[in-house]
Parts: sequence; structure tokens; C-alpha cells
Amino acid sequence: MRCQHGKETLIKKSCIIFDRDENYAYRLMNYIQEKSKSPMDIMVFTDMDSLEAYFQRGTADVLLASADFVDSHRGSLLAIKIIKLTEEPLLDAGHEDSGILVFKYQKAGEILKEISDDSFMEPEFGRRSAKNCKLFSIYSPLGRGGKTTFALGLCGALAKTHRVLYINLEEYSGLKHSLLRSNQGGLSELLYMFRRGMGGIKERLVAMVGNIGGFDYLPPVDCPEDVEDLLLEEWMNFFNYLMEQMDYDYIVVDLGTLLHKVWNFFEVMDAIFMPEPEEALEKAKLEEFHQFMRTTGHEAVLDCLHYFSLPQDAALAQGEYTYDKIEWGMVGNYVRQLVSEVAL
Repeated sequence: MRCQHGKETLIKKSCIIFDRDENYAYRLMNYIQEKSKSPMDIMVFTDMDSLEAYFQRGTADVLLASADFVDSHRGSLLAIKIIKLTEEPLLDAGHEDSGILVFKYQKAGEILKEISDDSFMEPEFGRRSAKNCKLFSIYSPLGRGGKTTFALGLCGALAKTHRVLYINLEEYSGLKHSLLRSNQGGLSELLYMFRRGMGGIKERLVAMVGNIGGFDYLPPVDCPEDVEDLLLEEWMNFFNYLMEQMDYDYIVVDLGTLLHKVWNFFEVMDAIFMPEPEEALEKAKLEEFHQFMRTTGHEAVLDCLHYFSLPQDAALAQGEYTYDKIEWGMVGNYVRQLVSEVAL
């Protein structure tokens, strides 16, 4: 957990074992609990319906399941690390896009090594980079409230004194042919290269980054389907790469529906900005969101929320949507004042 005033919160890691062989699953669970040097909450599932129901609203730090099950549910298993159990002997653990392939019937100690290795126990994305780049998100469970306009204004305000990168993760940003246009590719191409470990990623990234209002941006995805099957671990590794390899002080992420179960990403944000609801029904919906966060173990995220209420600026609704209208209008003034008042 990165928020809560920039302090790390120690949490017990969660591990799920899914196997129809109940004896095998519980023997493995008992061994991990006895031998693991770090405390873990371990859950065992032996039927697919129960596991699928769990992943409808929950996530895990590590999942151990059959390779066939993982491959058939790609994109819906929200686990930071996935270990695919195969009944065919292997010369060595195999790393695939969808998880780490290991032999199911080898010594339990070897499986525990895969569970406990450093990339799982302290995921790279959860660490502070040496450059101390901060990660902000703008999100609305209501899907409205001037979220993108605020995000662009925030980037401009921060860019007065810092290096800032803006990333839009909405299905339909409305910006890729206007404010965030590019002739050098965009997020779809970059994520394709990153997932496949292709060379020249940093050079390609630098070439496609645009600039507006003093801050950089990555052009949005070309098509939502390009990234709909990205796993939680892949998104986390991508953001960590940006934080470590690019020289930014702030990365501002305009969150939309491209990230499934977006609340799982709140855990690693330094700050989360959310529009303040005005109508009674909107307030009731927001309270339901708060209650959901509490009941699913994400209550600490609520301490990281910063609410905003953008002023109504008639100039933004008239004619072309331009960044100048944001920066030099009522919204720009509002955001600069908020940045000066909130310790970021």
C-alpha cells in the first residue's frame, strides 16, 4: 500500500490454491503455512464455480492452478503472480505471458521457492523507485464529473515545476484525434512491445511521447480490444517500468474501464482524485462505492482520496475543446489553487 501519506503499510500476502484433488491442495497449503518465512493467508478452492465467484469481486497476490484453467480464464484472474501447475515433468520452470509453468508433483519446497521469490513477496510495482516518482490517478465510480478536464489541468499545474507524464486509460478518450494526437504510434503499440519483451522499448516510447501545456503524454490506445486481456501483473510491471526508466516526477493516470476491477490499482497510488458528487443520488452511489471498498478489504484506500468540484466554465462547452481553455480559464485557476493547498 503506497498511499496513507506516503507510508508503506505492511499487509499479509494472499495465496489461492485451486485443484480438484482436495488432498493435494490441502497438503500443499499446510506445507506452505509451515515452511514459508513470510505470513500468508491461503485459501483452497476445489471447484471452479467457487473460484470464479471469488474472482468476481476479489484478487490475490499469488494463484496456483492448473495450466488449462489459467489459459482458459486469461484476463479474468486478478493475481499479481500466477503459477501454472502441469502434470508433465519440466526441465525447469517456464515463464509464459500468462504465468510461470511448474511441475505439479515436484518437491513442495521447489514450488514454495516460486511462491516466495522476491518478485512476488515485494512486487516491483509496489516499491518506491530511486527517483521517487509519484503515481496519481483520477477516477470516478459515477463516470462523470469532469474527470479528464481535471486530469489535464492537474498535469499542467504540476508541470510548472516538475516533469509530468499523462496517460489516459479510458476506452474512448475523445482526445486521440485532437489534444493527444500522434503520428508515432501510441499506447497500443507500446504495450504490445512491452508484453513480448521486445527491444528498443524506451527509444520507441521517447519517440511517441507528445507534449502539451508543458507536460508529456502517451497517445491513447487505438482500440480497447488491444489491451483488454492484460493481466494485473502486466499493468503493474508496465507502470513500474515507466517510473524507473523515464525521468518523471509525476505520472498522472486518467482511469477508465480499460483496467478491470480498477480498485486493485488504488493500493499503489500516492493520491487518488475523485469528483465530488452534488446530487443526492450521486452521493448515494458514492457511499455504496465506499462501502464496497470497506467490505472488500480496501478501506485504507479511502484515506488517499482527494475530492474536487470543478467550476462551471461556459468557455469549455463552446466550440473546440482546447487545452488553453483549461489552463487559462476557471478550471486552470481552480486546479492550481488546489495543488497549492494539498500536500502532493
